[in-house]
Amino acid sequence: MKKVVMVAAMSALLSSPAFAQNFIGAAVGSTSGYPDSTNTIVGGLIANGWTSASDSQKLSASSLSIYGGQWLSDKLGWEAGYLDSGSVDGTANASTATQTFASPYKYSATSLYGAVLGAMQVSGGKLYAKVGLHSSSAKTEYTSTKSTTAGVVLATGAGSTTKSTIGFLIGAGYEYELNKSWNLRADVTMLGGVQFADAWNFANTDTQTLTNISIGANYNF
Repeated sequence: MKKVVMVAAMSALLSSPAFAQNFIGAAVGSTSGYPDSTNTIVGGLIANGWTSASDSQKLSASSLSIYGGQWLSDKLGWEAGYLDSGSVDGTANASTATQTFASPYKYSATSLYGAVLGAMQVSGGKLYAKVGLHSSSAKTEYTSTKSTTAGVVLATGAGSTTKSTIGFLIGAGYEYELNKSWNLRADVTMLGGVQFADAWNFANTDTQTLTNISIGANYNF
């Protein structure tokens, strides 16, 4: 009977307003893990009859996130947010003795997520871990121009497609308490199973784990 009373009391205490602390925040950072299409594109261009081919592409992008949640106790909370992982650009070039080909392309991704937070107090702040789910939208787009070596345009093309996926999210971070209203925050979040249409062939899919590293600030209320 005593155990039942204790469990009931703890449940009531954890859900009481005295323990609950709401927060909202924003962070900036960098997202890595985008598809690397350089070898695929160069190989495809050579296979399609171009004498020489090259491709250069970025693999990480600046990010922006906004989020909010609640600490139900010192050790347990939840969070939901929006992450704009930015975009990475690439450019493919190819040539023969009589023609040239240029094709800029881009990968971008945005995500909505929800996660459970677990924390411990360390040096004036919280060291936390999180696990949850994300719903991500990943876009692939390109333009292309085929010209003669004299610069006469022979053909142009363009295309874009978006894939939506749901996957697991894990992460960790540290919040330093400046005062009762404001925290500084450093965070690492990994989003698994994000699917991109391949820039060389939209019918093919690249499944990636995006890793976001960010710093930001929380307002507590």
